[in-house]
Amino acid sequence: MTATSFIWPLVTATSVAIQAVAWLGLLYHYLLLAASTLKTKSQPTVCADRSRSFAIAIPAHNEETVLAETVRLLAQLDYPRTQYDVFVVADYCVDQTADTARAAGATCYERQEGSQGRKAHALRWLLDRILDSPRGYDAVVVFDADSHVEPGFLTAMNQALASGRAVLQGRRVMRTSGQGGFESIEAADMRINNLLRNQAKARLGLSCRLMGDAMCFTSAILRQYGWPTESLVEDREYGLYLGIQGVTVGYVPAAVSYGQTAPSWRAASQQRVRWYAGVHAIRRSLRANLLEAAISKHQWSSVDGAVEMILPPFSVLGLLSAVGLGLALIRVPPHHTSVMLSCGALLLWVALPFLCLTVDRAPATEFGALAMAPAYLLWRLLIGLAARLGGKRVRWVRTVRREETKRLH
Repeated sequence: MTATSFIWPLVTATSVAIQAVAWLGLLYHYLLLAASTLKTKSQPTVCADRSRSFAIAIPAHNEETVLAETVRLLAQLDYPRTQYDVFVVADYCVDQTADTARAAGATCYERQEGSQGRKAHALRWLLDRILDSPRGYDAVVVFDADSHVEPGFLTAMNQALASGRAVLQGRRVMRTSGQGGFESIEAADMRINNLLRNQAKARLGLSCRLMGDAMCFTSAILRQYGWPTESLVEDREYGLYLGIQGVTVGYVPAAVSYGQTAPSWRAASQQRVRWYAGVHAIRRSLRANLLEAAISKHQWSSVDGAVEMILPPFSVLGLLSAVGLGLALIRVPPHHTSVMLSCGALLLWVALPFLCLTVDRAPATEFGALAMAPAYLLWRLLIGLAARLGGKRVRWVRTVRREETKRLH
């Protein structure tokens, strides 16, 4: 047997395998895109009962530069002010976070005990105190320390809770400084996530993705299931955990919270390494449980969760499409069907972000930011590789705020 007779069948088999994975991933994403355009059922009449009480929970670690504005905006919600309270946990802070929170009108607890280094620890600690409150809140909403919340947020959540939902995700929007570039492509990325991971899944009756900010839970759910998450992406882990228990996360696009984009590639790199390391960890820990729930309980949300945990992320799908095309072209002579399939996969991969932004009627700045997409996706691939190589050594790192970079300059 010659080397050539051995190599070309191997190249062909590898090319077919790569194309199969790329096409399955693209099919999944395009199905979600199609689902996002489905018409929703007519909205129920506005809930007139505004007696439901909310506790707003904000975990904060050295957030004195952004927290005051967040609490100030929360005090201006169009929901009865007597029906919600704002709680902050100043988690192992060495700045004036606690004083800032109290001066802005929030109830602030200072935590200097127990495990540290992850948002999950601080949030669980704060939730325990909220649930033990004699007031007995009906629901708890979680925000980040830099969230700018639209006035109608609690009204929209109250409406969704009145319809029977117990766990809800609001619409996250990334606010930018107007400088374009990296901030705009991050905003576009979040818009696409909202469209595919939340709007599409909601219209299919599947569980949406918890995103760390603008999350709402009934107190009954939190008392029943607690907050048993330990990963670096506690929000996503908790959403998948609830899905395994048969709890569906709903989506409330009218409940809008604006978060900050990372101010630079460097700051975003630290943040993304943490996210990707956390996602890799929950892929390993929850994939089998999701498959078991999908098979034994016939839960479509668990089927969807398992598919998302098994399929490569979108940036990797692009790499696979390009590699598949390269392998198809190096054959002598090239296999025309394989080349066409590989070209089709690559074109569909390139087209998807443009189609998503078109469906969601994104502003021109976000379309323009797609010119940076090749660099952005290469960066994501490198960050994913760094997260895998770092493994358990990756630690939680607080994201630098735009206000802090201004101070330095």
